Amino acid sequence: MKILNKAILFVTIFTSVLATDDNRVNSSEDKIKAIEKQIQELEEKKQNLENLKQTFLKNSKISSSRPKVGLVLSGGGAKGAAHIGVLKVLEKYNIPIDYIVGTSAGSIIAAMYSVGYTPDEIEKVITDLQFYDLFRNSSDRDLEGILEKTTSNKYPIKISISKDLDLSLPMGVLTGEYIYLELKKIFARAENITDFKELPIPFRAMTTNLQTGQSVGIDSGDLALSTLKSMAIPTFLDPIREGDEYFVDGGVADNFPVLEAVKMGADVVIGIDIAADPIQINDNSNIISILNKLSSYKGDSNTQTQKEYPDILITPDVKKHNTLNFDNLDVLVKEGEIAAEELSYALDKLSDKNSFNAIQKKKNELKNISVDIENINIYGNDILTTKEVEELKPEKENLNISDLNLWAEKLYAKSYIDRVFYNVHNDTIDFTVRERRDSQLKAGISYISNYGAGLELVAEIPIFNKLNLSTKSYTVRTELSRYPKISVKDITQYNFLDYKLLVSADISYGFNPIFLYKNGDNVST
Repeated sequence: MKILNKAILFVTIFTSVLATDDNRVNSSEDKIKAIEKQIQELEEKKQNLENLKQTFLKNSKISSSRPKVGLVLSGGGAKGAAHIGVLKVLEKYNIPIDYIVGTSAGSIIAAMYSVGYTPDEIEKVITDLQFYDLFRNSSDRDLEGILEKTTSNKYPIKISISKDLDLSLPMGVLTGEYIYLELKKIFARAENITDFKELPIPFRAMTTNLQTGQSVGIDSGDLALSTLKSMAIPTFLDPIREGDEYFVDGGVADNFPVLEAVKMGADVVIGIDIAADPIQINDNSNIISILNKLSSYKGDSNTQTQKEYPDILITPDVKKHNTLNFDNLDVLVKEGEIAAEELSYALDKLSDKNSFNAIQKKKNELKNISVDIENINIYGNDILTTKEVEELKPEKENLNISDLNLWAEKLYAKSYIDRVFYNVHNDTIDFTVRERRDSQLKAGISYISNYGAGLELVAEIPIFNKLNLSTKSYTVRTELSRYPKISVKDITQYNFLDYKLLVSADISYGFNPIFLYKNGDNVST
């Protein structure tokens, strides 16, 4: 028997080895080629640094023309409000900003400044935001159809089950849909601009390619989506997908992108560093801090290197503030003003009122859009039809950004739509959607006095008709408690012309207690 067991073990190991494509024997030539490749990469890095050195040498030479000023805003969540205080001081000294780059929270402030918001207007918008309303996934119940209302119970724990029975957890806590729609409102005046060089101040948003780990500067596209890419904190917000690539918070790879401003053409760079000190792991650390540490190694390293590159480095005293505390934004703004004023002697030398006013004039030329949509394009859809999208269009000729957002929200309210982005150009709107076709396993925990604790498990199995003639949903619900229950529900929606017929069948078994109380006490069940 022992010999047989050893033979089986040997065959198993041998078979698994043969099945692995990466198993090989490396010759001396292979190893030398690998080393030569690394040497080549280092030589390229050395050449890039030499080019950067020459750029700095060139910028240091005295020129009769006004130097081009680049402004770099780093990431740091709520601490990004400190950027606003610095902007107030820069405007006080009439400093023209020719290029602006932002990461994460810094990308939002930078983009707002690039499209014409004054520092005071930025402060008002940021302080008026209802952040906790934006941090949700559930759709507006008033916009849901009857089928969605019937099956729209919310559960904190969700697992997707594919047709192949593969299980997958969500990629993030939030889809970020309401953050995106709020950004669309904020950047409404630049909705028709897709090349960020055409903004009053040329702008770049920094994001991280999740497949490669490389930092990417976004210089075109949907401005709201670009800033969302820049602030999509891993595990908190779903990554933004484009083709086979996924993008997350720019701070993962480069939280202080000074070199991006140099690449854009800046002769003088003003950098604002609001990042917290690198996380130190100790016995009191938790899983969140460890995940943050793992995801910030490259960003922290780049920040330390690039802090040596700005001509003027402004570091507001906000490092100890909580990145998710939005209750003291006025204090953070003030810290930005204080830090910038300490370098007033250097900032004053960059003052140029004529150039500053010329940029302000460009900003005043941008206006909020109002469009009559004639054409609709949909991307990423397999279930959603053009007819459904047209039916949900607001009944107005000229649509403003609020109307367009409402249109997107109506699409998001559909049970199988997980994300909606849109872009307008001339009389055409492009919708990009992410559909949820997998079955869902959901769970929720509750506790009620006298009733006790309960664990509710729900399996939702959608079935979609390719011709959109009907939509079917099976729901299996169980409750594990002192009063167990199980139910199976079948809901089918039939579509005919402009009519919808909903048919529901439900079979269940369970215990439902009746509690009798006297003087506030449960005397009988």
